Order: sequence, then structure tokens, then C-alpha cells
Amino acid sequence: MKRVNFKTNEAAANQSGAMEARNHFKKGASPKSHTSRRKIIIFGLIVVTMSVTVNAQQRKVGAGFYGAIAFPLDRSGVYTINRQTFEYKSEFLNYGIGGKLQYNVTEPIRVEGSFGYFLGMTEMKELTKSGWNDANIFSSSKDFSVNAHYRFDIGNLEKIYVYPLVGVTFLKATDRLLANYHKSLIPVHIDEKIRKRSGAGLNIGCGYEIKIKERIRTFSEMKFSIISDGLNRVTWSGGLVFLF
Repeated sequence: MKRVNFKTNEAAANQSGAMEARNHFKKGASPKSHTSRRKIIIFGLIVVTMSVTVNAQQRKVGAGFYGAIAFPLDRSGVYTINRQTFEYKSEFLNYGIGGKLQYNVTEPIRVEGSFGYFLGMTEMKELTKSGWNDANIFSSSKDFSVNAHYRFDIGNLEKIYVYPLVGVTFLKATDRLLANYHKSLIPVHIDEKIRKRSGAGLNIGCGYEIKIKERIRTFSEMKFSIISDGLNRVTWSGGLVFLF
């Protein structure tokens, strides 16, 4: 009787172990299953981390603003009033502001579109010498440019970059005369556009930029614009760019 009881207990133990194993398998808690899930989760975290890191390092779009000084190379003009012809020179310095949009095609290659508005004023001495009062010429211009940059990292610091630039430009320039004559019985006031020009051309130049923060850059550049209709000019600009 004792022997029979031993076999019965052993069979019951085996049956109980088999049931536990089946229940464990049904719940999907096998050691191999746990290991596979851990691998999948770890792999997913690595991919997400790498994706975030790459996106942070390769921000492709930037927008910024700048201040600028333009040096028109052809400033001479001719104005006729009361059958008298006067030669004049517009202001050598034109001060401007503008904005730009940038897109990084690759890590070193970048394309940029910009717009600038410039103003300058100079006294028309040829009229003041003839008795006119407050004879001034206001020069204004609008500059539309599309340029390409090729950036070089100085010393692999990833903080200071230099770049040559080349591109195309379209410029509209206007000279406006504001003058008063008080020495006659009827004062004369002139407010008219005495010269309007526009032309397209090429930009050639270089610049540098410095990383201030992860998404902020400061830059400075100089470009020479070869433009039709005598609108050649040299322009210096500097400002900030924000990356997105």
C-alpha cells in the first residue's frame, strides 16, 4: 500500500508541474520571449535616440535678420531744371536692413534667399550754390538675392564657420530730389524722382558665422555685386540667424 501511494503522489506532482508549465507558456512568459522583448525595446530606444540626435545636429531651415551698409560704385547723375543741367553725386553710403531664409541642402552646402532695403541722403550742392535751399537727394534701393554657401568648419570646433558665396541678384534703385527755393515771390518746392534704375547681376563674396547657442548663429559677410545699368555695389552685412 505504501508503494502505491508513492506512485500516486509522484504522478500527481508530475501532472501539477505539467499544468504549471502549460499555464506559463499560455501567458507568454517564457525566458526566450522576455529576452526578445527586451531586445526590441532596447533597439527602439536606440533608434529614437539616434533620430533625435541627428535631427538636432542637422537643422536644415534658418531665418534671420541683418543690418547692412552698401557702397554704390556709380553715384553720378544728371538733373535738368529751368533749362539748367546739373550733375550730382548720390550718397556714397546707403544704410539698410533686411531678412533672409536659409536651407541646408547638405552639411556644407546651403542656399539662401534675402531681401534688403537701403536708404541714403546727400546734399545736392550744385543747386544750393545756385540759390536753392534744402536741396537733398534721397537714394533708396531694394535688393533681392539668392546665394549659395559652402561652409568650412575652422579647426573642427563646430562653432566657427567660413564660407564663400556666389549667387544672383536683382536691384531697384531710385534717386529722389527734395528742394525748396525761397528767394522768389512764389516759393518753389520740388519733390520728384529724378532717376530710376533696375538691373540684374551676380554676387560674389565671403563670410563667416559663429555658433552662439544650439539654434542661434551670428554672421558677417561681404559681397560684390556686378549689376547692369551701372548699379555695381559692395555690401557688408551682419546679423543673427535662428535655426529650426
